[in-house]
Amino acid sequence: MSLYLCAAVYLGICLLVSGSPEEASRALGAVVALGDTPYLEGAHFYLAKASLRLNRVDEARRHLQQVVELHDRLEPEARRLLRRLDPEFPE
Repeated sequence: MSLYLCAAVYLGICLLVSGSPEEASRALGAVVALGDTPYLEGAHFYLAKASLRLNRVDEARRHLQQVVELHDRLEPEARRLLRRLDPEFPE
């Protein structure tokens, strides 16, 4: 299962950077739907970026907030993006 999750996250990232945010959302959403895995933080983070590309700002905020709540390596970048979306977001 772990290899599948890793591949799904990287597929989502590749789809995102190649200009297919809707397909990226599907791949990354499948990882998020599985819940607490080592890939959850990355899936939420890149799902937020895909959501922004699709102008789904509220959805992006929710995913970034999930990254912040996980308190892992992507938390600082998620906070930075949240502050860009909402200057009132706390440091």
